[in-house]
Amino acid sequence: MDLQQQLAIQVLESSDYGVLILDQHHKIVFWNNWLVEKSQISSQHATMKTLAALFSNSELPALLNKALDNVLGQKLQESITLSLAFINESSSQQLTIKSIELQQQYYFLLEIRAINRSEVTNDIQELQNDFEQNLAAADHLYDRIATMSGTDLPCLQVLSKPLARFSGDLVLSAPKPSGGINIFIGDFTGHGLPAAVGALPVAEVFYGMTQKGFSISDIIEEINKKLLFILPENLFCAACLVELEQEGKMLAVWNGGLPDMLVIDQDSQIKHRVVSDHLPLGVSEMHKADLETVFVEVAAGDKVFWCSDGVSHAVNKQGDKFGQHSIDLALAKGRDLATLEQVLTEFSDGQTDDLTMVELDVAIVHQLDFSTPSTSQQSDIAASQWDAHFYFSAHTLRTLDIVPLLVNIVVQIQAPHEHRQRIYTVLAELCSNALEHGLLNLDSKLKESANGFTEYYLLRGQRLAELQDGFIKVSLSHQPESTGGRLDIEIADSGEGFDYQQYAKELAENEGLCGRGEGLLKQLCSEFSYSGNGNVAHAVYLWNQ
Repeated sequence: MDLQQQLAIQVLESSDYGVLILDQHHKIVFWNNWLVEKSQISSQHATMKTLAALFSNSELPALLNKALDNVLGQKLQESITLSLAFINESSSQQLTIKSIELQQQYYFLLEIRAINRSEVTNDIQELQNDFEQNLAAADHLYDRIATMSGTDLPCLQVLSKPLARFSGDLVLSAPKPSGGINIFIGDFTGHGLPAAVGALPVAEVFYGMTQKGFSISDIIEEINKKLLFILPENLFCAACLVELEQEGKMLAVWNGGLPDMLVIDQDSQIKHRVVSDHLPLGVSEMHKADLETVFVEVAAGDKVFWCSDGVSHAVNKQGDKFGQHSIDLALAKGRDLATLEQVLTEFSDGQTDDLTMVELDVAIVHQLDFSTPSTSQQSDIAASQWDAHFYFSAHTLRTLDIVPLLVNIVVQIQAPHEHRQRIYTVLAELCSNALEHGLLNLDSKLKESANGFTEYYLLRGQRLAELQDGFIKVSLSHQPESTGGRLDIEIADSGEGFDYQQYAKELAENEGLCGRGEGLLKQLCSEFSYSGNGNVAHAVYLWNQ
């Protein structure tokens, strides 16, 4: 043994921490004096034995062997550090593992240092303080989300059971300015602060865009953009977004990663099922096909149900999943959340994930009045004279929902926000007529047949996607009045038009599902008429301070 080797061994022997070297078979080839003193095991006794043989009563060997294999198997250049107690039970040690190569053979160098218990206590206290701060932050974020809605919907029941203090599940609902409601059910990966960080922007986008009248496709696209920007790659949100239109007869549904949405009729039969046919939010950028919605007709006696995957993934003692089939059977047995909860409780072997169940009673929706004043900041501009003119091409109409744009221009410039819902309804009806009947040649009588609403909106989506020619012109003119203002609206389309005089006679006797929009326009507007060949509509809306 040369002088350098002797010096190296002397340094290792005199170290104030433990040093041992293992060969590829995990057998000890070096055991220094620090280890002899701490373990009361001599170097001669330890040499050529495995740690499993020396510490047979400890859980160390399995843990350590896995770490050793990882170091050697991947030939890691960096070290792996573990904190454990195995030299003696009265102290804790920090173990650092490194791989070294000598004469084309790999060995493990293990350095063992005693951990000061007071330092460990301080570290634990710091972790506890960090944990409490995270809880406080999550509390604050969820409180902010809870105050955003401002409207409790009696038609919606939510049963939520978080696995921990904070749930990764999220249920949001809000009335639309034109009537009807939007509902969002989300299930984030993870719990606590990470889920809260994602939940806040989702709530901001959902409530803000719903209040402004954007479609659920626009809302989905914007939420996805927010989550892609905010969340790390391993975090996303399975979600279902639903829009119930003002008459309470049609649901537009987008399901991305949640269990099936079920519509159950008054005879406890599954009337409709909307499966997940999209990726969860926050996974990847969206294209047009990713935003497509499913249209479902509902009636006053129907109930609509959603669940987070904590329900479908619940397991029993045998490891069997509850599954979608069990959800179906439970709701067929009793059309309420209490029955579903009872069946799930009897099946499962304890809770392993957040559980959320949601029920929408369509009959109660028909009884609601959504004319609640908006809480948005309103314009302080005094009533004045102004004009605005817009030209929307076929390409624009395929890609842009023009109604929220027009409504926000009017309300932000002039009319008080308590008129937002009525102005939205007027513009939505006029623009819808120009697009659906003027450019797309849709016949409202389709809605009168069985499954008519579904056929109508499917055909609308198909024809709109194929629209290549045509336009809609919108002219808005405002004049101040002694008590408020007068908004003149003219909407013209490039369609063939219709015999509006004959239509007016037929409408007077109409009791069907179509033609009601014109009656609503006459109710909300002081003046309403057609001109040209029926492709130009005029309306006057008066508002008071």
